[in-house]
Amino acid sequence: MQRDNGVGIDQGLSLCVVVPTLNPMPMWGRVLDALSRQTLKPAKAVMVDSSSSDGSRELAREHGMLVDVISEADFDHGGTRRYAVEKFCGNCDVVVFLTQDSILASDDSIERIVAPFSDPKVGAVYGRQLPRAGAEPIEAHSRYFNYPPETVRKTLADAD
Repeated sequence: MQRDNGVGIDQGLSLCVVVPTLNPMPMWGRVLDALSRQTLKPAKAVMVDSSSSDGSRELAREHGMLVDVISEADFDHGGTRRYAVEKFCGNCDVVVFLTQDSILASDDSIERIVAPFSDPKVGAVYGRQLPRAGAEPIEAHSRYFNYPPETVRKTLADAD
């Protein structure tokens, strides 16, 4: 893996990070700070913002992110991410999608999530999401249930 050079991962692969947002303050600063401390730097970091009114776009630009604004009515969970990939990440080998409240747990979180791509059989990876401090029980349960502490590998043989 290559570090801190903006080129990307193993064998010169390039990395793009995409974060769809809508008024992500006040947590947004913590998200951006954690992203800026990563040992593996993305070639591009993109904020696709649904017309926020909280000053978050300016903060993203201060952190070096590319910022694109769409109307709130045009937001669609899958469609907005596809739009970002097509507009900004088309020449990148790996795209990491974050949510506006995902604070990366360690400085090597991005490096760890893309590491499995050194295996050419890997097509997708997801990282564990932990509940935020003060999360309601239903929210916390959802994170613990959907993102268990042990690694899970699935192949096409598991498709059924």
